[in-house]
Amino acid sequence: MSNKTSTAGVRTAIAAFVMACYSPGVCSAQVHVEDVRIGFGGPLQGSDGNYKIGDWAPVRVRLRAEKEPFEGTLELSTADTDDVQTTLSRPVHVGGHETVDVATFVRPGKSTPAVTVRLLDQNGRARPPVDLDAANGEIPNGADQHVKLIVTLGHPAGLDADLIAKQPGYPRDAFRVARLESAGELPARWFGFEAVDHLVWCADDPKPLEQLDVMIQSAVEAWVQHGGHLVVCVGDSWQRVGASFLGRMLPADIDDARTVSDLRELETYLGTGPAIRVRAPLSVPHMSGLRGRIVAGSNDLPLIVKGPYGLGTVTIVALDTSREPFASWEGRTQFWIKLLPLRKPAQQGEGTRGQAPTSDLSSALRSQLYNFEGVKLVPFQWVAFAIFIYILLIGPGDYFLVKKLKRMELTWVTFPVIVITVSVGAYFAAYWLKGDERRVNKVDVVDVDEASGTLRGTSWFTLFSPQIENYRVEVQPTLAAAPQPANARGSPAVVLSWFGLTDDTFGGMGRRGGVGLFRRGYSYASDAQALIDVPIQVWSMKGFTARWHGQAAPTVKADLQGVGTDRVKGSVTNRLGVPLQDCVLAYGRRLYPLGNLPVNGSVVVETYTPQDLKGYLTRQSSGYTSSTHVRRAPAYVGQESAPFHPTDLVMTMMFFDRVADADQHAANDYFNDVDLSEQLDHRRAILIGSVASGGSKLMLDKAEVTENVNAATFLRVVLPVTPGPDESSRFDQ
Repeated sequence: MSNKTSTAGVRTAIAAFVMACYSPGVCSAQVHVEDVRIGFGGPLQGSDGNYKIGDWAPVRVRLRAEKEPFEGTLELSTADTDDVQTTLSRPVHVGGHETVDVATFVRPGKSTPAVTVRLLDQNGRARPPVDLDAANGEIPNGADQHVKLIVTLGHPAGLDADLIAKQPGYPRDAFRVARLESAGELPARWFGFEAVDHLVWCADDPKPLEQLDVMIQSAVEAWVQHGGHLVVCVGDSWQRVGASFLGRMLPADIDDARTVSDLRELETYLGTGPAIRVRAPLSVPHMSGLRGRIVAGSNDLPLIVKGPYGLGTVTIVALDTSREPFASWEGRTQFWIKLLPLRKPAQQGEGTRGQAPTSDLSSALRSQLYNFEGVKLVPFQWVAFAIFIYILLIGPGDYFLVKKLKRMELTWVTFPVIVITVSVGAYFAAYWLKGDERRVNKVDVVDVDEASGTLRGTSWFTLFSPQIENYRVEVQPTLAAAPQPANARGSPAVVLSWFGLTDDTFGGMGRRGGVGLFRRGYSYASDAQALIDVPIQVWSMKGFTARWHGQAAPTVKADLQGVGTDRVKGSVTNRLGVPLQDCVLAYGRRLYPLGNLPVNGSVVVETYTPQDLKGYLTRQSSGYTSSTHVRRAPAYVGQESAPFHPTDLVMTMMFFDRVADADQHAANDYFNDVDLSEQLDHRRAILIGSVASGGSKLMLDKAEVTENVNAATFLRVVLPVTPGPDESSRFDQ
């Protein structure tokens, strides 16, 4: 489908909206929706958009007012993974004869989403809605979770999806590259970057960085600090970059420029590949005060340095990748593939026992969360058989009964008796199988960067409702969370939404939209900090996920020093205020089992015998990453019971890159930011322990849920390690 088709669809929908606005009954202040853009930049090709299904996506809605100004609310609606409509609202103001771009967000739940734009004035009177459907080409399709989304600013040469697809093993549909014309197109909220795998910032834009909206600056920094990957290519703009907000995130200081006549170190970085020809003396920024490790270049003149920033990673490239000699280098695409890095897509796993394949670890996690103790599920075969018996009873059964009694008029009595008896029996059977208590399964992962005090939390939970009810759902961080400052920028602190399946199955995000059970949907509070009026059917379940950012209270005091390449010595002290159980310390290729850490308790790391980290993780993850063993929770009565015990699965997600081999069959795409394996590459240690108390409070209708909550909470603390005397300054990749 061409871009022209997509544009024509949008124009058709907007034209219908404009015509409706002139119909009687609409208030005099006229405002028109002129354009709707979803994702980053424009479509790549045909109907492909630069956003992911199941992640927050930035949206820009262009509004134009006529003579009178418009003050009101803009609503953006789409279906979640259960085909229930969700709505995010934000206030808007458009002056008379003014055109404005309104930035908002959407989280689509289907592969070909449909969105509705609705405007309401201050009195709540709605304008006719604008309906846009990806199936009709009116908006671009979203990408699946396995697709890597790269957002670029400037013009980094060679970083193009078509060029990447020319490399063996890199299919075209596995990558999307979104090119932005200016930094002002970036989201002003950190959760708007949820789908972004890499942000490449080429500083060839002459526009002053200091004039960038402070909310966008804060959002970019918060995203990187809490797990994102930022690549900054400086070139001749090194002074301008160093003086901007990007400068404080760089893993090195730039103090000067040097002149070079060749870039052999860049050729060496690729190993084998074409030469890069420097036809004239080239000025290259000189980096000093390294806070990361050298990826390419010499100790005297590093060309690429990669280092941690909070829980994320920042890579600085000294060259201007939009100009010569890099722009004409034949190895420029291979350079990006290795630097980011971009891995070849893995195969999907095959399910066991005739089940559908679990292609992503998040599906296994969701399956665990849907396994409630005391709640039994009935297989479809049993339901179909019961319906068959019911039809026999009310049809042939009732007929032969009254015929045998030779009183056909008795069917007025026997028929309702059969219906009532079966209905009462079905109710009590369901009551026996599923109970009448509200239940919650919840997994919290709380991450802390001890050096900067950065805190990040992720929660997944499933609510089982014994009756039809609408819920207000909120999450409040508790574990290791310091009070949120009143003047915090880059808010909100907590973002809450639904938790869907990535698979192309019933209820999965890979399906096209269907018909939901509820005519009315639910809405997000401001900046998605809560969910309002979420409908859940009787004896049904719904999954949710929450993320939060903030500053950490004191957690762990560590004094660690590297020994060789993969060993560490020193002490670790628990300052959290609650005991840490089953603690392990990961460093390099080793893992130290430390046992339990009581409050204010200390351990000396070198007194424990280290294990091979990859071997440990492989044993933990074998049931989730093998092609022959895909663990799932029981799907029906009589199936082998599997208690709620997500430890092995969560450990696999937290260090997935340490167990992902060429024969890998499960992926970790949906929540890949939970994987902090790269922090080990930065020669930092990671302490992992479980906590008996929860990592967050779950609030339903503004009351904390404390009964029938089955929770598992994990704390990860990233710890600085003093380099050993013989430690290399090179980055191992």
